[in-house]
Amino acid sequence: MPNWWEIKNSTGEDDSPAELLIYGYIGEFDEVSSSDIVNKLKDISSNTISVKINSYGGSVFTAQAILSSLKRHKANITVYIDGIAASAATIIAMAGDKVVIPSNAMMMIHNPWTFAAGDADELRDIAEMMDKVRDSILSAYKEKTGLSEDKLIELMDQETWLNAEEAVELGFADEVEKPMRLSASIKEGMLSLNGITFEASRFSKLPDSLAKLPQNKNELSTELNEQNEDDVVTLDELKNKHPELYNQVF
Repeated sequence: MPNWWEIKNSTGEDDSPAELLIYGYIGEFDEVSSSDIVNKLKDISSNTISVKINSYGGSVFTAQAILSSLKRHKANITVYIDGIAASAATIIAMAGDKVVIPSNAMMMIHNPWTFAAGDADELRDIAEMMDKVRDSILSAYKEKTGLSEDKLIELMDQETWLNAEEAVELGFADEVEKPMRLSASIKEGMLSLNGITFEASRFSKLPDSLAKLPQNKNELSTELNEQNEDDVVTLDELKNKHPELYNQVF
């Protein structure tokens, strides 16, 4: 399994920012590990850190650990949404002193959920724990956005998908930048977006821009892109124009 987190330029050489990449599922024993990242962040001497996120979510607890570590760091934090920041990934995004989102990227917030088994008392305990988890998420969102708790609860209850303009309007992001090139496709219920793949069914209200992607794996959607001469629309073009990206994704 590839390691989808990476820290670059941790020494801050040439006064350039350190860079934390979070691309993939957020989990303690999955691609992104909070303990590994926290330990690496402690070694960063740069005064600025760029955090680049392309993730559909994962463990709330891991995301909160990364958020806390980033907020404790002395550096100025700029977060870039490189495609999608959904579910737990939005928690990490709240660490940004500035959050930048391309005009064709998305964010999504919803209530935490988990698998549970047990008797009535055990299930009630789990429900109470989930309420506390939601409260901790609300706290992170409220600090960044300034929105009321009632408004945030409403957005989370609805599984709210935000385009770039909406993310800025609601305070989850601070700046809209020019669109980035996004490659996306869906096949047999598996959604691929800029190299990360996940089950589309994990979200109850997938936006049309993702739900209506081409079903053929040999096609890459251009619905999320602005056309230019370098746009890639087939796997053959991707392989010819960007062989390194092709090898990474496939």
